This record gives sequence, C-alpha cells and structure tokens, in this order.
Amino acid sequence: MDEDVLVLTTTLENNLRRMLVAALLVVWSVPLASRADWITTPWLGASPTRSVLDLAGEWRVVEAKGIQTASTVRVPFFVEDEGELVLEREFDLDSTFADRQAWLVAYGVSRECEIWLNDRFVGSHVGGWSSFAIDLDEAILKIPGRNRLRIHVVGQYKVRDSLPLRHRPKAWRGGTGIASPFYLLFAPRVAVRDVRVQTSYTAARSGAAELSLEISRRSDSPAAGLFWRAELVDPGSGKVLAASKAQQLDFGGKLRTQVQGKLGPVAVSPWSPETPKLYTVRLSLTDGSGEVLDETEQRVGFRSLVSREGRLFLNGQPFLCRAVELVGEKAAPPGLDRKDWALGAVRQIKELGCNAVRVAAGPPDPALVAAADSLGLFVFEEIPLWKVPTPILLRSSLLEQAVEYATEMVTRDRNHPSVIAWGLAEGLDYWDPRVGNALTKIRNQVALLDSRPTYLDASFTEASRTKNHWPADWILLDVVDRNHRAEVPESLKGEVVLPVVGFLPYRPARAHVPPEVIEENRSLRLLRMGRDWLNSPRPAGLVVRSWRDWRGPSPLLWLGPPPTEWLPYGVLRKDGSRRLLYRVVRSLFAGGEAPRMRFLSFAPEKTALFTLLSLLAVALFLWYFRRDRRFRGNIRRIFIYPSSIYEDVRSSRKIFAYHTFLQGFLTALSFAILSSSVLFFLKRSLIFDELADLLVGQVAGKAILVWLSWHPGWSLLVFTGVGFLGLILVAWVVWVLGFVLGYYIPLGQCLTFVFWISTAFLPGILWGTVAYRLMIHSRGFLWVTLVLWALLGLWFFVRLIRGTATIFRRPAFLTASIWIALLAAMAGSALMLLQHERAFLTYLGYYFARIFAG
Repeated sequence: MDEDVLVLTTTLENNLRRMLVAALLVVWSVPLASRADWITTPWLGASPTRSVLDLAGEWRVVEAKGIQTASTVRVPFFVEDEGELVLEREFDLDSTFADRQAWLVAYGVSRECEIWLNDRFVGSHVGGWSSFAIDLDEAILKIPGRNRLRIHVVGQYKVRDSLPLRHRPKAWRGGTGIASPFYLLFAPRVAVRDVRVQTSYTAARSGAAELSLEISRRSDSPAAGLFWRAELVDPGSGKVLAASKAQQLDFGGKLRTQVQGKLGPVAVSPWSPETPKLYTVRLSLTDGSGEVLDETEQRVGFRSLVSREGRLFLNGQPFLCRAVELVGEKAAPPGLDRKDWALGAVRQIKELGCNAVRVAAGPPDPALVAAADSLGLFVFEEIPLWKVPTPILLRSSLLEQAVEYATEMVTRDRNHPSVIAWGLAEGLDYWDPRVGNALTKIRNQVALLDSRPTYLDASFTEASRTKNHWPADWILLDVVDRNHRAEVPESLKGEVVLPVVGFLPYRPARAHVPPEVIEENRSLRLLRMGRDWLNSPRPAGLVVRSWRDWRGPSPLLWLGPPPTEWLPYGVLRKDGSRRLLYRVVRSLFAGGEAPRMRFLSFAPEKTALFTLLSLLAVALFLWYFRRDRRFRGNIRRIFIYPSSIYEDVRSSRKIFAYHTFLQGFLTALSFAILSSSVLFFLKRSLIFDELADLLVGQVAGKAILVWLSWHPGWSLLVFTGVGFLGLILVAWVVWVLGFVLGYYIPLGQCLTFVFWISTAFLPGILWGTVAYRLMIHSRGFLWVTLVLWALLGLWFFVRLIRGTATIFRRPAFLTASIWIALLAAMAGSALMLLQHERAFLTYLGYYFARIFAG
C-alpha cells in the first residue's frame, strides 16, 4: 500500500510540475508570439512547449537595388519591383532561451534569399511561395545578448533558371520582400522536427492514421531514456479515441532519428466539403520519469478519394469536383489579417456552390489551406512550372529547383485533408518523351512524400498531340476560350479529366458596345459550355477560370492599349463586386436559376483603311506611269533592263530625284500597309502577344507596339517612316561598301540605286488591297501574306547583290558573300543579344510548336 501511495504521489507531482512548466511556457510565449494559432501558423508553429519570436516589425535597409525605399521598412514588406534588398534587424535574447533548439521559419521570401546571423552565414533559399526552415547552431546565437540578423533578398526572375520563368514584361507579380510570417521558433532540447500523418478511411466509418516522425535533439542533450507517444483526440469532446504505447527513441549517436507508428483503426466521422470533421493527433516526447519534453499537435481528417474509370468517389460516394481558380492571390493583400482573409475567401468560394479551389501557379498561404480544412473546401496546389520550353526544362538546375519546390510544398501541406492533389506543371511539351522523364522525376519525389494524386494542366492541343503515357494521375484540360464540344481527346481516354473553362473578354476596338452586353456574351458562353461538360458522362468535374480579376503580365496586346494589368477574367471584379458570371457559376454549381441572357454576335472588326490606302497608292503610281514618259521608261528599265539603271548609278548619271523619292515612298507604303494589316489582324492573338514579348521585352516598347496595333492610322504612318529609314540605311551601307571595294559613289547615287531596286516591293501594294479582308475570311491568308512579303524581300536582296556586282565591277559570288556576311552579322548579333537576354530561340521554338500544332 505504501508503495502504491508513493507511486501515486510521484505521479501527481510529475503532472503538477508538467502543468506548471506548460503554463509558464504559455505565459512566456504570449508576448513573443504573433497570433500563434493554427490558422496563422499551421506549420512549425507554437505549442505549449514551444515559443515564437516574431521577426515582424522595423528592419533597417542596408542596401537596395532597383527598389525605391526608405532607410527602414516594416516587415511584412513587399514591393512589386524586381530588385535586391539587404535588410537587417537586431533582437535580444535572455537566459530563458538557453538550452533550446532554434529554428528560423519563413513562410515565403520572394524570390531568393541568403541569411546571416551574427555575421555567420546560416542558409539560403530559392522559391518565393514555398516555405522553409533553417536549424540554427546554438553556438551562433548570443544567449543572453543582442543578436543581429541580416537577409539578402533577390526578387528577380530569370529566363532560364527560376520558377516561374520570366520571358515577358512584368510576367509574374512576384516582386521583392518578406510578405509572409517570418519568425524564430524555440523548441525543447529534444523536439519533433517534422510530422507526416497518412490517414485512411473505410466505408465502415473506420479510420486509421499512419505516423512518421522526424525527431531532432541538441548535441548536448541526452540520447537515451527518451520516449514518444501519440494520441488521436476528438477536439469537440476532448475524448482520446486512440493512443499508442510509449516507444523508446534510438538516435544511434545521431542528432536526428525517424520513427513510425499507427493510430487506429477507430470509429471516426469522415471529412468532406459538406462535413469537414477534424481530429487532432497529439504528439509528445517524454523522459524516463514521464516528464513531457516536447508536445505538438496536428489537425487531420479521415477521407477516401479514389478514381474508377475516370470518375471520382469520395468516401465511397460519387464525387463531382466543382472548382474555381484562384490566380494571383495566394496570400492576404497588404494590410489584411491573414486569418480573416483566409476564412473570408473560403466562405465566399463555398457560397458560390464550389467544393474545391485551384490555387494556380504556386502554393498558397498555409492559412488558406488551414481555413479550407476547417470550413470544407478541397484545394489544388501546384508548383509554378509554367510554360517552360523543353531545353530549359532539361537543364539540371531548373529540374532540381522544380523537385525542391515540390518537396517543400508537399512537406508543408501534406497533413491537410483539404489538399486534393498536387500539380506538377502547366503548358509543357507533354508529347516529348524527355519531358515525360523529367516530370516522372518530380512525380516520384512527390510519391515518396505523400500518396495523394498528382495532376498536369494541358491545353486541348497539347493533350491531342500527346500519345505517350501521362506522368500524372489527373489531367486539367484547359479549354478556356475555345468552342470545343464537351469531348475529350483520344489520348485522355481512361484518365481522370477536369476541364478548365472560361472565356476571354471581348473588347472591340471601335465598336460602341455596352459593357453589360460583353458580360452577357461571356456569361452565356460559359453557361452553355459548363452545362455541356457537367452533363457529359466523361469528366470528373469542372474548373472555372477565375474567381477574381487578377494582375497579370503588362501590357497585353489582346486587351488593347495600356494600362491592361488587371485581367477581367473573374467571377468577382478586383474590388470584390459580383459580375453576372457569379450568378452563372452559382447556377452551374449550386443548382440555382440561371439569369436570362442574350448573345449578341460581333462581326470581326473591319476597316477599309488598308484597302483605300492601297488603292490610292496604286492610282498614284498609275497616274504617274501614264503621265510621265521618263518615269514610265525607268519603270520598264528596272523590271526589264535593270543593268542600265545600275550603269547610270555607276556613271553618276542623274535620275529625276522626285521619281526616286516616289519609288521609295511607294515601297515604304507597301511595307507599312502589309505590316499594319498583319499587326491589326493579330492584335487578339495570344501567341503573337507572347512572341511580341520576345522581340520587345520591355514594358515601354511593348506599350508602343500595343498602341500601334489598335490604331492602324498611326501604325501606317510609323511603319512608312520605318520603311523609308530602312531604305536610307541600306543606301548608307552601299556607300560605305564603295570605300571598301575602292570605287567611290556619291551618297545620292546610292539612294537612287536602293530606292529604284526597291520596286521589288511594289506588288505588295496590290496584295494590300485585299490582304486584310482575306485574313478576316480565313486565317490561312495570314500565312500567304507573310510568305509573299518574304518572297518580295528575297527578290529585293537578289537585286541588291546583282546591282552591287554591276556597279563595283566585282564577281557576283563575291558581292553575294559580302551581303550575306553583313546580313548574317547583323541578324546574328541581334539573335545573340536576344538569346542572351531572353532565350529568344528557345522560346521561339516553344511557341512555334504550338502555332504549327493548330
């Protein structure tokens, strides 16, 4: 009896001591923690045995490049300029922080960073939306004392070695700064470093949790006599549903060890968007006396999601995914509380009738995923492997980044029941076996970390071209702004397919169409396509693009003259107000009554400007041809006996200057008419918009191109001037070439020579009378126009070679070699510059693959 009393007394004393220590730790951590609840820090956050030292607040700006800022900034701090920042702050630690592990936790630093603590380098990270943690050596920290933390942030994207890639002006609204939680986490000397909880659920309402823990210790902490234990708790009632026996830890002389365990099977309620039931897995580490050394919790849900014959089944019941895309809004806007933002966003999306959300092109703020757990909303997460040309994808550095990005994404969020699948890539050359091999490496890494399915985003054309096995479990079939019927390409038969639908806004250049009519057109098209897909027996759901207007690359050719950075895709406008699309999507997803709408067909934008100007140019040419005998004679000579004009140039015999000017003007006008008509026709082409970025690459230059595309009158004026200056430049080169070849020709005669051989381009004026109207009738005439212009340019080049050989009395082979060398040098220099700065040839091949694929 005395022994039993002694054991009971000792147990009570241990429990009281543990409660007192936990209470003190909680009180101690409150002033240090920044809203250290689950919603704000669901990954590596505070607990009764851990405390958070928030690093938000004022930081000193040591250095800034490409960014205008004051001498100090307040973290969270973020600017949308791509530049560099070196930030520094100091913090004090007293003796209460001694004998503890310290981890630097960052939920996202854009885009790269290097970190120093007390002038010692402690780590680096690449990836703006992925989270990371760095173990700090206890010898670096000054306890007690003042510590100095310095971080070098580089917010620049690259055309070859960053995720996402930068190959257009303001391509990604990334920027520079620390916009997410950034803090020091102090844990006990022995602590749980990482937790993996794999849950399973059966139709018999039975669930089990497979546990995998990584436990770390300080080098001076004991490695023996330590135990771990896990409990499954119903947070509503506080009842312990299952518990594991205390198991001894074996570090084997190392600082980290891995342990596995299992809870259940036990009767549980399943998690679903309709009934988001959550449970808590409580993990504790104790010593031999039973004293708790570390304690942490994980929220989990039990569910089963399987696919059969392309259909999804959630907890044994058929499941149809109804999702919207969240683009460009992965974290709370500046000034908003992250918890309130996350809960509000999830509630709004669910009110629309959605049961899922796709967070496009990058992992979301963990607060959003935690809110989705609580309120019941599936989340698609993905890495920003977006529109990557195959040669760049195969670079080892980029593939390593992709694997690391996927690893961090999955490791952080794999315990959330709301995460439905992991996205690997969008817009790649899926038909290329090398791409399949690269994606398989990423998929295999994800499979090692989590058993949930993976998915790819593919356009209809990409899916149709792909005949090999898909290196993912699901396919998001992008049919945005296409009029495909609800049909799936043959290559996707048997796959889980989720179509992504939505239509680009139609903004006629000069048609006076009320905005509400444009909204009705978009909404009615979405309603029809959405019903077709949802009523089709094939797809596993529907994804609507997008939830809210978002800031995209700027400027965009197809949206008209700048500013065009806000893309009007959304169900909600940028101010949060609802569009007509809201009622349409709610009708599709929640079964509400669809609004009454009408469809107004817009004829393609037509302009008679190109035709009229071409006819005027033809009339001017014919008038002078009939009126002026000398002009008529020179025209006949240049087409039938061009050598006679070349001899006139060599002998400095004058040709009437006005006739020469007229020839140059008509040639420049021919160039302007064809160039402007093609540009005006392509102003709505998404691929041409991307190609324009490769050529221009700067916001100001692209803005000028956009403006000219939508203003054909000014475009004709500018391109006429460009054509004229081009002829003058060629004449100057001929003049310089005379000095090289030892035969001087006056610059005026060089101008005469070049302007008269440019009559090769005169047939372009005739084609200009019908070119634009034919292109509207059939896109194939665009290629006819481009091929014709290339042939006329070749004819001009042959005349240039022949005329130069005649004037300078040099063999045709020699003059051809000189001109080809000059042309190659100029073109090669431009290509080398574009390739160096923008990977021009690499991206050109990527887009041409899509152009010729139809």
